[in-house]
Amino acid sequence: MLLFILWSQIASGPTRAELEEKLAVARDTERIEILNQLAELLVASDPTKSLQYAEDARTQSTELRDPLLKARALKNMGMANQVMGRYEEAQRSLEQALLLLDPETSPLILAECYTTLGLVAENQAHYEQALDYHQQAIQRLAKLETPESLAIQAKAFNGMGIVHYRLGNIQRTLDYFEKSLAVHRRIGNAKGIAGGLNNTGIMLKNLGKYDEALRRYEEALAIQHTQNNYKGMADVLNNMAVLHWLKKDFASCLATHRRSFDMYEQAQDPYGMGLSLGNIAHILGEMGRFSEAEQALTQAFDKADEIGSKELKRNLTKSKATLAERRGRFQEAFLAQKRFSELTESLYQENAKTSLAEMEARFQSREKEREIELLKQRESLQALQAQTKAAEIHYLQKQKNSSAQLRNLAFLALAIISLLLIVTWRRYRAHLLANVELGLKNRELEALDRIVRAINHAQDQNLVWQAIQTHLIDQIEGIEHLDIWLLNPRNQQFEPVLLTSESAVLRGNGLEAKQVEWRFFNKGKEIWPGVFWASGPTDKGSARDEIILAIQFENQMEGFMVLSGRRSGREPDNTEIVRIERFREYVLSALARGKHLNQLQIQKAKSEEALRNLQAAHQNLVQQTTQDVLTELNHRSQMQNEIAKEHHRFQRHQRAFSLVLININRFRNFNSEFGQSSGDQLLKQLAMLLKKNARQSDSLARWDADEFMILLPETDFQGANSILARFQAQLEQQDFHFQSQHVHISVRAGIVESRPQEPIELLMDRLMMQLNNKK
Repeated sequence: MLLFILWSQIASGPTRAELEEKLAVARDTERIEILNQLAELLVASDPTKSLQYAEDARTQSTELRDPLLKARALKNMGMANQVMGRYEEAQRSLEQALLLLDPETSPLILAECYTTLGLVAENQAHYEQALDYHQQAIQRLAKLETPESLAIQAKAFNGMGIVHYRLGNIQRTLDYFEKSLAVHRRIGNAKGIAGGLNNTGIMLKNLGKYDEALRRYEEALAIQHTQNNYKGMADVLNNMAVLHWLKKDFASCLATHRRSFDMYEQAQDPYGMGLSLGNIAHILGEMGRFSEAEQALTQAFDKADEIGSKELKRNLTKSKATLAERRGRFQEAFLAQKRFSELTESLYQENAKTSLAEMEARFQSREKEREIELLKQRESLQALQAQTKAAEIHYLQKQKNSSAQLRNLAFLALAIISLLLIVTWRRYRAHLLANVELGLKNRELEALDRIVRAINHAQDQNLVWQAIQTHLIDQIEGIEHLDIWLLNPRNQQFEPVLLTSESAVLRGNGLEAKQVEWRFFNKGKEIWPGVFWASGPTDKGSARDEIILAIQFENQMEGFMVLSGRRSGREPDNTEIVRIERFREYVLSALARGKHLNQLQIQKAKSEEALRNLQAAHQNLVQQTTQDVLTELNHRSQMQNEIAKEHHRFQRHQRAFSLVLININRFRNFNSEFGQSSGDQLLKQLAMLLKKNARQSDSLARWDADEFMILLPETDFQGANSILARFQAQLEQQDFHFQSQHVHISVRAGIVESRPQEPIELLMDRLMMQLNNKK
């Protein structure tokens, strides 16, 4: 198993306790900085707490409007989500961080984002995208030589090696692991050097360079020894044992596994101890030392029971089945294999339940975030309503004061009454305007919420544009039409993606960039950065106002929007422009959503093709593992499964079945006289004769080299004997010729009928006795 290295900070820093103590008294920017440090410190050991600190840092940096601190917090959120396997959330946070970062001033954070995006893409099997992300991280750090930048480079090289390993390119994997190891040597990172040596050793082993791989493992072992890392030493020793096994040096392999057991014992790792004992038992079994092997297996099972590990117990059960089969204890091997299947099914069910629980928790988390956002909006509205209520109370208090003055100053009654009427009217008008503004704000928030929900739930680009058209036009006063044009990268011309206007100016497929600039941006008047207003006749002669918004990505013109309507002669005010600018942000998010959907469709096609290939390979593998290649009959293991199923059905419904075991007489002598190829031809002919006499419900198998098994469901002894007699009669009539000689072929057979409450083992023993009695 590869030891994939996770990058960690090179320089030593404050501990978690020290940072949490400072956090209790820190304020503003200093508090956000400590939150980010805690998130980075805990991302590997406690990703859940790391995510909590990062989210707090993002919230507070948003309130302080500090984009760099917010980008760092988003980066930390992405790293924590990546470690927790929440890849969609990780990708979303990291992409938001990239939008806030300046490549010139924040290359380290930018490179970390790209490297983590590479890990996310790799886990989602988007290998080309993962390589591109890692390459971008390396390019961002090309001019830096600090320990931090070199550590990120090593992580990127290691990530590229992992991707090539997933793609099956061992040599390319080794090249990138070598680059990562060289960087770790430059910065003197002992942990990174040990991991790199282990990784390169694994690749050298896969390439068949055993001696060179062994030298790498020995160097890694020495480094782990200096660090007193017993578990790391045990892992390296396991890899060294695999090399000795491949070199057929069983004595060295056994000694290495015992050293590995000692290291796991020093590390107080019972799972590793149990695994090492299982490996020791396997090697002892290969060496024929069965008593010692069984003793080691017993100790391993004790460790598995001690820690309650089903996975370890399953692996040990597989080893037990293999050992029993080597010793000729086939009934014990069968029971162990059956127990192995039960444990495998149990582990699968538990993993499925865990995955389902994680998905439900993730869904509930998203719903909770949405509820929190709606709650914040509701609190904002309540605050506005509270301000309006305070204004009313203030007005009533002033009115009472004015009434008191009227009683004291009767000679100024008329003037004060007039003044109060004016004040009252203004207050009342302000109150009405506040209510109107509150209603407009509520409608605007509802409209924006509809647009966001429509964009987020759209499954293709057409639905995105329909959402914008439906909810956007009626939000701007006097706007009747909405046109959106995007630059086609193939012909460098602007083409419409959404047209609702009748303007002749916008008709015609393909506007060059110069025409667009002259028609809109030079002719119009810039009233806001990137927003132009033009008022005048169109090409058809009708008067019309037009608001043009430039759509730019990374300072490059990618398209434009045109909002047009009846001529009003009035330039849009700041409120309308701010609202239009906000809508442009949603159009940009729609473009990004469209690109993401296109990528998803491409990835879906690739995934479907890979699934078809995998299904075909699986079908081929199933056929190879269940059928005998020579005779095209079932393997012995497949027939054992069929017998177990039929036996279970017999115990429930009491419908008897029979087994027939056929042995070819003097088959070894036949092979010695006529050769292996003639023996194979004879087996094929007998298999075809069996198929010809078998019923559709019967099962046939090649049971041994010279034996065939027939399973006859719902058939008693007499019925099975009739079928066997028919086969033997046709066999006597069959004319066998090998090497121009007529050869007489005879067989002997045993028949048994199932009995109530009889185990399968006794049924098989009776069948073997029936066959042996006919020698």
